[in-house]
Amino acid sequence: MKFAEASKLKKFKRLFLDYWGQYKSIARLFIIILLVIFLCEVVIMVLLHAFGISSHWGIFLDPVSLALMSTPLLYLFVIEPMQNIIAQLRQTQTKLKIESATMEAADNIVVITDERGNIVQVNKAFTYATGYEQKEVIGKNPRILQSGKTDQKLYVDLWMTITSGQTWRGVFINKRKDETLYHEEATITPVKDDYDEIKFFIKVAQDITKRIETENALKRSENKTRTLLQASPIGILAIDKEGNIVFTNPAIEKMFGYQENELINNKIEMLLLEKLHSKHVGHREKYFLKLEQKFLHSEGNLHGKCKDGTLMPVEIGVSWAETEAGMIAVAFVTDITQRIEAMEELKLTHDQLVLESHRTGMAEAANIAKIEFLANMSHELRTPLHSILSFANFGTKKINTTTPEKLLGYFEKITLSGKTLQELVDNLFDLSMFETKSTEFEFAPARLDELITSVLEKFDDEIKRQSLSINFNPEEFTEEVTLDSEKIKRLIRNLLTNAIRYSPEKGTIDIKMSKIEESVMVSVHDQSDGIPPEELETIFDMFVQSSKTKSGAGGTGLGLTICRNIVAEHNGLIWAENAKNGGAIFQFKIPIVQQPTKEIPQTAHAVQSGDLET
Repeated sequence: MKFAEASKLKKFKRLFLDYWGQYKSIARLFIIILLVIFLCEVVIMVLLHAFGISSHWGIFLDPVSLALMSTPLLYLFVIEPMQNIIAQLRQTQTKLKIESATMEAADNIVVITDERGNIVQVNKAFTYATGYEQKEVIGKNPRILQSGKTDQKLYVDLWMTITSGQTWRGVFINKRKDETLYHEEATITPVKDDYDEIKFFIKVAQDITKRIETENALKRSENKTRTLLQASPIGILAIDKEGNIVFTNPAIEKMFGYQENELINNKIEMLLLEKLHSKHVGHREKYFLKLEQKFLHSEGNLHGKCKDGTLMPVEIGVSWAETEAGMIAVAFVTDITQRIEAMEELKLTHDQLVLESHRTGMAEAANIAKIEFLANMSHELRTPLHSILSFANFGTKKINTTTPEKLLGYFEKITLSGKTLQELVDNLFDLSMFETKSTEFEFAPARLDELITSVLEKFDDEIKRQSLSINFNPEEFTEEVTLDSEKIKRLIRNLLTNAIRYSPEKGTIDIKMSKIEESVMVSVHDQSDGIPPEELETIFDMFVQSSKTKSGAGGTGLGLTICRNIVAEHNGLIWAENAKNGGAIFQFKIPIVQQPTKEIPQTAHAVQSGDLET
């Protein structure tokens, strides 16, 4: 029988003795009475026998009769109590067997020690947890499990608690038989006898090593997460369904200038523009219904409001998480101020590089154009000069032999070449004057329609020679305009020369005038093949000639540059377009009344227009 069962039997033996003590005085009295009766009977029988007297009282005093008479008393006071005690002992033994089997089958570690702390019984869970068999620990102190990792003060507190009759609860770091460590959560309870004396200590414990490892891993993970959140340069905040801020990290506090206690339990709308508050509440409520991840970025148009009232461009990513308190929305906020500044600086640098590249390209193009221009100009100057010299030489040699009519033809050729040469020289002179800012303008009121009419009269011969039609209505605009008449006539002459040069025979040239607000606009539309699109932006530049010129149409390219300068001095704009129905259109616009203090604007170059109506 196991020690626990033996201890229970001892307890019930003590119970039997106590029960027997209750009847011991009655039993003694009963025995004394029997002895007295028996002695009296013997004395009486002896006396009667001595005197020769016989009596029937002997039946009364007969020992057998006396025993029969005492049998009920024996059953009542001796036999029945003994039967009850034996029945209780059997019940107790059965109960002890059940309790012992239950203890063995329990998952928890069970250790029973005597009042001195020595082990008297352990269960299988103890063996599984420690590696020690029951026979190895019986009679030994639980100190064999100590690892040295548990604070000694805990053992002192334990012993003082249980020896005072109280239950102790705590955690040990124990050592198994194989020297490995495990954590044990234990409850130790003292067991007293009926005399209130401590006889045993029962420890019920469980191995919580895995739980401790899980808790430690969770703590490490929480610490790591907390460290990352604290160190993150990205602002992180969380809000509940009501829009209350429930978490912030230092980056958020630094971004917006708030302390943590100023943000927690306040509405998220405090970080937004006031005009967006009501709208954001609706967005927030919809978000908690859908619980979808979002990324908010609007190229610097999304701003947060700082504590000092300043606005901060931000980029926001929103996700959600489930917590014990319910669903929360987590916002990841990035201050993109530096990014925007860097992008602006990068754009500025890029623009500067493009401009510099453009300037370099323009310089190279201008240099090439200058070389081509000088070569072409040399040719243009040489051609009329050669014509003049040739016809003059012919006339000199044949003056005595040729007819006057033929000599007149020579002189006409010389005159025409001289005019061409004069035009070239004049253009060069005018251009040099514009470049050196030496050209003087004399502004005075004049009628633009009359100036155009006077210029057209000088082109009668060329117009007739090419069978051209000129459509011009002087009545379209008859107001006086403040301008330099000679410069404007030069402008119109250059535009007409350009139109006539590129127009086919029997073509039409349309000249129109119109008033636009406080300005007058003049357009010259020819029926040429138009201007190559890539030349629309450069056709007014110095030293740049149209590809049409290079292919035999004539001209030096200086005329349009001079036109641009004249229009600029009139505070106007000039540009070229390709018409939808074919041909090129040159247009300029100048103010009707000049403002002397007005800055000279840049020349406007129009791109090819596919829907221009003429």
